[in-house]
Amino acid sequence: MIFLPKYDRSFKHFMMTVILFCAACFFLPFLISSFDIMLLWIMIGLYIVVVGVFLWTMLTIRYTFRATYLQVTGGPFHIKIPYKQMTHITRTADMRSGLHLMTSKDGLAIYYQSARRSEFKISPAKQQAFLEELLKRAPQIQLYIT
Repeated sequence: MIFLPKYDRSFKHFMMTVILFCAACFFLPFLISSFDIMLLWIMIGLYIVVVGVFLWTMLTIRYTFRATYLQVTGGPFHIKIPYKQMTHITRTADMRSGLHLMTSKDGLAIYYQSARRSEFKISPAKQQAFLEELLKRAPQIQLYIT
């Protein structure tokens, strides 16, 4: 079963801010000083790659339930969270910190036992259906959702 993310206005503003900030970083130096046309083409190419990877990651996020784990994908990133390691879930509005593929302030933080990290933030569009499916596959999870 696949769940898509919820995109809210604050995330769309964040995406535009990142794209404009990248444009300023790549092209503002050309307005301040003289430039070489070859360097300009290189910077245009780099800008397209950087913004392309950012958009690819953010616009292809999927939360997929597999047999033994939850797979979170977005662009080149593929995260597998085994159901057995999940401990609890809380609501979160924090899009800016921690490990996440979150596109809305109305999200969930999944806590799990791992050597490297212990929390992952997501924002499924159909949150209630997502939680119901997750509880079927991982009944040991404690819900701390108000």
